[in-house]
Amino acid sequence: MPSNPILGWERLQDKFYRNIEGYYLQWQGIAISEYIVASAPHGGAIALTRDDSQLRVYKGPDSRQTSISIYSGAGTLIKKILWDNGRIRGLGWSQYEQLIVVSENGSARCYYDFDGNFSQFSLGKAAELNGVLECKFWDSGFVALLTNNLFVSVSRYDEPNPRLLASSSVQEKSIHSWAIVPPFYQLGQHVEVILSIDNTVIVADTTDVHDKYLEEGPFTHMAVSPNGEFIALFTGAGHLWVISSGFHKKLSDYNTNEKTPPKQLVWCGNDSVAVVYEDEILLVGPQGGTLNLYFDGPVVAVPEIDGIRTITDEKHDFFSLVPDVTVNIFKIGSVSPAAILLDSVDQLERNSPKADENLQIIGNQLTDAVNSCIEAAGYEFEPYWQKALLKAATFGKSALELYDSDKYVEMTEFLRVLNTVRQINVGLLMSHQQLLCLTPNRLIDRLLLRKMHLLAFKCAEYLRLPQDKIYIHWACCKVRSSKEDDESVCREIVNRLGSHAGISYEEIAQTAYEEGRHKLAIMLTHYEPRPSKQVPLLLNMGEEELALDKAIDSLNINLIVFVLLQLQQKLPIASFFRFINDKPLASRVFEYICKAQDPKLLRDFYYQDDRRYDCAMLLFNQSFKEHDTDEQLEKLKEAEKTFLEFKERTFEAKTTVEEMKLIKLQLQLENDYDQPFVGKTVTETISQLVSISQNSRANKVKDEFKVPEKRFWWIKAKALVARRDWDDLLKFAKSKKSPIGYEPFFNLVFKAGNKRHAALYVPLCTNLSYKERIKLFVQVDAIRQAAQEAVKAKDLDELQNLEPLATSTVKSEIHEYIAQLKAKK
Repeated sequence: MPSNPILGWERLQDKFYRNIEGYYLQWQGIAISEYIVASAPHGGAIALTRDDSQLRVYKGPDSRQTSISIYSGAGTLIKKILWDNGRIRGLGWSQYEQLIVVSENGSARCYYDFDGNFSQFSLGKAAELNGVLECKFWDSGFVALLTNNLFVSVSRYDEPNPRLLASSSVQEKSIHSWAIVPPFYQLGQHVEVILSIDNTVIVADTTDVHDKYLEEGPFTHMAVSPNGEFIALFTGAGHLWVISSGFHKKLSDYNTNEKTPPKQLVWCGNDSVAVVYEDEILLVGPQGGTLNLYFDGPVVAVPEIDGIRTITDEKHDFFSLVPDVTVNIFKIGSVSPAAILLDSVDQLERNSPKADENLQIIGNQLTDAVNSCIEAAGYEFEPYWQKALLKAATFGKSALELYDSDKYVEMTEFLRVLNTVRQINVGLLMSHQQLLCLTPNRLIDRLLLRKMHLLAFKCAEYLRLPQDKIYIHWACCKVRSSKEDDESVCREIVNRLGSHAGISYEEIAQTAYEEGRHKLAIMLTHYEPRPSKQVPLLLNMGEEELALDKAIDSLNINLIVFVLLQLQQKLPIASFFRFINDKPLASRVFEYICKAQDPKLLRDFYYQDDRRYDCAMLLFNQSFKEHDTDEQLEKLKEAEKTFLEFKERTFEAKTTVEEMKLIKLQLQLENDYDQPFVGKTVTETISQLVSISQNSRANKVKDEFKVPEKRFWWIKAKALVARRDWDDLLKFAKSKKSPIGYEPFFNLVFKAGNKRHAALYVPLCTNLSYKERIKLFVQVDAIRQAAQEAVKAKDLDELQNLEPLATSTVKSEIHEYIAQLKAKK
């Protein structure tokens, strides 16, 4: 049984700190004092490159070649990258464990994997002209200090957009030290740079510079706490300040009595500041208490959200604050409910009845005790104490009637994964709090960077995370590394991935194409389930015909249009037409696009395929969109000529002739009456002639174009109603027997709002029954005429129905009619 954890703790004022042993480093002959050291956050990889400001022993021509070595947390070499881009002025990591290297000449490389593949970008003209002096990094970006005291910030590595900060006002000043406040601590979502200038501190961002008017400078080192709430400043006189991030309040001032400036100033969590010297770390607490940590050689401190990692030539450890929940459990003599519950497990293993007595002592605090044991288990690195605390939690919750075990289950899963990745063969020295900050999904990404696919799969399976990306990454690695033939590689990948429905082959096929395995890439695209991914991939590979076939098979019109537009830009027009000729669906889609956007191109397509009838129809339809009548007539004439080549198309030819005749007539009408006619139909032409009182000309148009009599009467009636010519309308209605009847006249006039005139057409509606005529009279409030119709029909009931609708005068008439009819009975 391991000894009580408290024996390894060290007190700093009222708090305890502990050093958790990580790894004895596997590297050999590394003296970190000769290197620039950068470690990825959350226990990630360690990058080393020679510090060119340090003198070193010449060990042959190879020692002159600059390189960057990437090691696991346990000191196992992962990759050695040869550097050929000038002197290195910045070495850092992103939150995705991408290595960022910034050179003196103003270029930056983002190594997005551990195989040495990178994307490169420039920091801009100012950086190229003046050179980079120093860089400071945060999770998703960095700030570079140029030799002319200007600062350049990059906030994203996937879309780098370098921006100069507003620091031109300090160009003539000497910068003693500087630090950055990352964007996620700022309301404006932009990075800030804190500068020590003269005796004060200046804060610069993208738009402005603010002087904080301090007088105790210059400050040789500055550091911002992980939560962004505090700033540590180290003065030239050896004083360590801690102030609020708004520079409104000094929280502590400690005199280290050291005139030699430290190598580093970093935060140990959010509670204390670590002043790092050559082989010693001075930990300064919130109230000025101190704790000295001594090492066998030079040490580098890597800040984490909950402590610091210390890297020496031989060891890599984690030093952090002991959480209160852990102190309350393990402190000697503790009587906290969680401590009593932990003791119950020991008593239970001894079969002592004191275990149940402990539960009685805890009483109604049992739920809190269980939660505390689960929480404390997460802070422990030693599996023995993890198990002991979880056993205590299990024993406690078994005595509770209702307890939500989700937190317990999650902790056991996380601890199992953490214990696995902390093994020396993986080398991730990560705490539970760091895992929560990193997220399990990104932990899987880190395992994939190390090509630990089986471990990544087991962890994802255990944590119930999606596994598709693991299979895809494995397949991409297989494509890059395998020396087997394409068929064998494809078969192996499909056999492994085939049981996972919906998994995407896009990235795998793209990897094969980039690796020069063109045949394998095409074979893999056949297994891509989503045409929207498959088709663009084939186009990029130059497989245009296959891409079009896949788009057609998908029946996705948008996808077919996309391929056609790509092919049209890429191929000569004649080749493009031949390409789609034998693909009916593609041809129809192309025709549809061209009809709306490029009729001339469609006409060329019809000529190429000898589709003369379609070409004629296109000319006919396009003629209606022409504004120039000469062009319109020319198109119609050409269309007519083509129609006449086909015996079965006489109707179309005749229609085209009629259209040309109408246009010529309309041109003549425009000249005669100074009114717009061109573009109107025959019906609209007649209507317009009637509306300008050119009835004889309207009759001529009717005869010339053989407009049926019924249609002509409708056209003329509507036109006269439209111009409210009631007299001419009535005259027209009575000119001869109406072929459309007289009810349409009534309806048109009634809808136009003239009830009085509408009533004149009811007597003409002889085809209607007297009851229907009565309804029409009632509709226009002509009750007297309605009553007269009822009297003629001797319908006493209708008269009685009309009586309530009548005015007093008409009502007396109706009474007389009713009396007369009753007398006759």
